[in-house]
Amino acid sequence: GGGYRKVHGDEAENQYQEFQAHATAPVGPVSASLSGQYLAYEEAINGEDKAMTGRLALSYATSKSLELSASVEYGQTPEYDSEIKGFFAVLWRYDASIKKGGTK
Repeated sequence: GGGYRKVHGDEAENQYQEFQAHATAPVGPVSASLSGQYLAYEEAINGEDKAMTGRLALSYATSKSLELSASVEYGQTPEYDSEIKGFFAVLWRYDASIKKGGTK
């Protein structure tokens, strides 16, 4: 998928065009998504008139109750020449009906 928007803010740094693209697909037992964002500022901020970020996210369900997810994002923005962010999550789905004596 993709998207576009033009933002008309009160201040110069809040006036920009935003372009986005993203894709999601299963890769064997892993769910993968890839996304990118490009911002074109109307006026330069810290000498930069654009910003770009890209992100890769992976998710793997080890069982019905447990899922592991990780993502990494790389960006070049007016604030940073380059930045890398990472995220890791563990999702546990508790189901009382699985336990002995639980309701179904």
